[in-house]
Amino acid sequence: MSFSANASAEANVIKVEGTQEFSFSPELTINWQKGDSDSKTSFPMRLLEGTSRVLNPAKYESRLAEARKIHTKSICDCYSLYKTTMPSLTDNQAFLLANGYMLSPGEADNITAILSESSANCPEDADPDVLDTQFKDQFIKGGSAAYDDEVRRIWSSLLSSELKSPGTFSKKTLNMLSSMDKHDVEAFKTLCSFSLTTPGNNRPSPVLTTINGEGWSYNGGGITVDDLGTLDAIGLIDKNTWVTYTLNPHSPQVYQCGTRCFFVKNRTNKDVKFEFGNALFLPSGIELSTLCEMGTSDKIIDLVECALAGTGLDVELSFVPNEAL
Repeated sequence: MSFSANASAEANVIKVEGTQEFSFSPELTINWQKGDSDSKTSFPMRLLEGTSRVLNPAKYESRLAEARKIHTKSICDCYSLYKTTMPSLTDNQAFLLANGYMLSPGEADNITAILSESSANCPEDADPDVLDTQFKDQFIKGGSAAYDDEVRRIWSSLLSSELKSPGTFSKKTLNMLSSMDKHDVEAFKTLCSFSLTTPGNNRPSPVLTTINGEGWSYNGGGITVDDLGTLDAIGLIDKNTWVTYTLNPHSPQVYQCGTRCFFVKNRTNKDVKFEFGNALFLPSGIELSTLCEMGTSDKIIDLVECALAGTGLDVELSFVPNEAL
């Protein structure tokens, strides 16, 4: 590709003439800053940005700092304007509106509480710039509807986790969490407390004993049939599918529950198959489970022994510290 040395300025647009025309327009610049342009369209600007960073990193960082200073001043000016012209707005509403989010007083308070908690729990070097625009918009929309402390807490944990590892939580998972109320979150955390994990496998295994005589709950009343049905309807689990494990002869399998680990050992001369319960964490459920404490129920060991006793096998449980794995 060849470009001529000619350029013309027309209505704040610089056109580079060549075999492929490209325009640096205000709209394009804004879209690029928001992350709304594709890789080919934004390539010239990304290339220039990268070149500037490499050739003169101090100058690049200085420009970046100045741009952020201007942006911050702009937000403050907008905030003051909104408070003056629309005095009915709360402080949180005005601040969020200055950042482009129009919310009710309650919604603004919800998301502000979440951001405040996340800020307190995030490391000092946490960089919000790693979050893409779509995630931020979905997070604000979903978190603003969290009217309960328990729900806000899981949104805060999600943000902290996403900052550490961008891309951890899918759009589908954010939508599911947006639909959950206090009872749904509590039911999901309860299921996680009854679930085991294995090293190297990110899919937890729920431990669910036979349904009680009245047909309303599992694990001695620990979690209800209705709760599992709700989590299934949300899309976090499939209550009609489960994992079947196979232990080879004289082989151990390690499981983690809370801060402890234990071995299940097959002392027989044949393969042994067993299940822990009739539920399976689906992808979004797996993602959200990383925000919960797994296997922390004080009933978990008794439930494991109950589930394995049904196989009629000789199984030995031995506790080992997590760091020994």
